[in-house]
Amino acid sequence: MKKLTVILTSIIFSALVTGGASADYSISPVQQNDEWAPYISVAEPNPIELSAITVFYAAPGGKSLGSLEPQVVRPTGNILGDWLQIYTWFGEAWINIPGYVPSY
Repeated sequence: MKKLTVILTSIIFSALVTGGASADYSISPVQQNDEWAPYISVAEPNPIELSAITVFYAAPGGKSLGSLEPQVVRPTGNILGDWLQIYTWFGEAWINIPGYVPSY
């Protein structure tokens, strides 16, 4: 059993060492052209102030993950009908805000 463990360990170690990727330092990184920067940036809507306890969901109309106390939240920019995706301590989640119109 010890021999088998030693053989397997050495095979795995050899595969890891020989299969590792190495960086090619002869290639220079692409330099950012500041002239194009305004065209590739993505704007997120302004933060939203929740004035009441709000339930947040894993997906629009999906499983409830919990509720948020009144606070300011940041939208991700994803909107589906009356559903708005926001950033939470739990990760990205959805809240229902009827009639929401994003402002930037």
